Amino acid sequence: MKNTKPSKDITEMDYWQDNSHFADFYNTVFFHGQDILKPDKLYEKNSVVSTVIPEAPNIFNNLKRIRDVIKGYSDDGTYVLLAIENQSSINNIMPLRVRIYNDLNYLKQLQENNISFESCSTDSVSSHATTSRLKAVFTVVIYYGEADWTGPVKLSDMVDIPDDMKDFFDDSEILLVSAKDLYDLPFKNRDNRHLFRLIHSFHINKNIHIDITDLLKPFETENISKETLFTAGAIIGSDKLINFALHYDKEEITMYEAVKRWEQQIEERYQSGIELGRNNERDDNIKKTVLLLQKVGTPDEQIVTLVSDEFNLTSEQMATYL
Repeated sequence: MKNTKPSKDITEMDYWQDNSHFADFYNTVFFHGQDILKPDKLYEKNSVVSTVIPEAPNIFNNLKRIRDVIKGYSDDGTYVLLAIENQSSINNIMPLRVRIYNDLNYLKQLQENNISFESCSTDSVSSHATTSRLKAVFTVVIYYGEADWTGPVKLSDMVDIPDDMKDFFDDSEILLVSAKDLYDLPFKNRDNRHLFRLIHSFHINKNIHIDITDLLKPFETENISKETLFTAGAIIGSDKLINFALHYDKEEITMYEAVKRWEQQIEERYQSGIELGRNNERDDNIKKTVLLLQKVGTPDEQIVTLVSDEFNLTSEQMATYL
């Protein structure tokens, strides 16, 4: 892991690029913990999906979208495309966004198979279609927000449809999961378990303003990977977690040690604050004493002697008050 601080979006995408994280997420959330997807059967796909649509308005001539994470999966005759879209806030056009992403992936497959829109109306495509079918595209949206998702989850949620036509509307619904609600799922991947527990712990305690050490105490007996702590920090917006992960010298963070370090830093800041307060109070007393002596006409030489003896000041220190 590089000791840099990339954007939140990049951090989330990097985390899910890991095949072990990706496969365990799909297996746990959608397949009830069964090992349906195998990490070594996943392969990288270009996240840029674009296509040229003939005879379309100029605005649609060259559609291009960049997915967060998309992977191909091939095993025992199963060929599918699996994607993850990361969402920090509620998006009121998410069903349409996902539909466009998926449709562009289908169009891209047509182009990769040398099937054009024009040829689809001829008999030449029929023989090709029997030997080369399109791969199914699945997209899950992971919502990291604290509030419950109140945006649309189906295309019909954002479209006005006459009542007598609703049964015929070509609807589509997004696969949406809220990260804060995944903390108790039986993830087999340790990083995923830690990530969603950290997110949940932060969100449920956010409004009571507890210190970061209190959030991490439930993890004291565990080791958390540097990448997971960094990703959790980026998602929940905690610079303390991010900076600790960036500057920790090992890839595995012993949380007992981490909590003790934070507690020590808090104590040091507390003691520094007390010392600063004492110094400020002393400084104010010196100034008040000098001012009082000046008001009653005490010569500067005598003020230096009296104040220096009272507050144990050097001549250099005393000079700053006159």
